[in-house]
Amino acid sequence: MAGSSKQIDMTYLQDMSGGDVEFIHEILSTFLETSVELVEAIAEASRDGDATRALYAGHTFKGSLRSIGAEPLATLCQDLEVAVRADDWDTYRLLAKGIPVGFESLRSEIECLFQEKAA
Repeated sequence: MAGSSKQIDMTYLQDMSGGDVEFIHEILSTFLETSVELVEAIAEASRDGDATRALYAGHTFKGSLRSIGAEPLATLCQDLEVAVRADDWDTYRLLAKGIPVGFESLRSEIECLFQEKAA
């Protein structure tokens, strides 16, 4: 299926924004600006074994992802939180490796949406 690799639920974004394309663009731009630090914090927490940072970054990133309808990556962040709370750093580190990959895929998807809007 062509749409199966999409991370953003455009129906969610359309419903949430009332179909306001400018508003969607603003939300996605803000998401990209704020998310880089969270992705880095997740990686640093993984490296340092910093539970407080891991929970904060994972929870905050999860909320940001859900606010744009990016449920697949949000679910991964939720799994990170579960691993930290269980003090399961092996699982956390394994899952955390998927965050930058998922974020880059999501960023590419958002950039394509911006290009479609500009066209």
